[in-house]
Amino acid sequence: MTAFGQELAGTLRRASVIDLLLRQIRESLSPTEISLTLFHRDADAQDYMQAWPTVRPDRRALLQLVERRGALILPDGLDPLIADGDLPPQAQSDGSWLLAPFVARNRVTGAVAIRGEAGRFGAAALRLLEGLVSQASIALESARLVDLHDDGRRSWQEVVDAIAPAICIVDRSGRIRRANGPSPIW
Repeated sequence: MTAFGQELAGTLRRASVIDLLLRQIRESLSPTEISLTLFHRDADAQDYMQAWPTVRPDRRALLQLVERRGALILPDGLDPLIADGDLPPQAQSDGSWLLAPFVARNRVTGAVAIRGEAGRFGAAALRLLEGLVSQASIALESARLVDLHDDGRRSWQEVVDAIAPAICIVDRSGRIRRANGPSPIW
């Protein structure tokens, strides 16, 4: 877990964080299926979907359930959720399931569902998955903030470049930090 956290610490791109998480889940828990989604921050919609292996049933309804219900262990398949009406019928719903939400700043930002052989997962496996997802949630939030910073800097530079005839931004020490247009003649 420590090595995973250290590896994530230097990862500032969302796709790289997801790739590292999927690899760690496969190595640590040996699932037969992984489904993962990230929710759009400002809209009530899924923003990103990832699956392993790539050919598998659509798990969007299951991942949305994780957003509402939180972490779950389902040692005998999805049938109890289907029977309660919490989930529509699912293809390949047998096996043992672990479900965990991504949480950042007290908000659910995504979900992951993994399936293994019947009886495979218990409380210790759920704690491990929650720890991995928790660390990935922090890394994903950091990546989001870096993207916002980069977008803001680009926007600011575009505004500065568009102002005519020329503009200089001078810091408190008197140094020119950003200028556009031709160099002034002193």
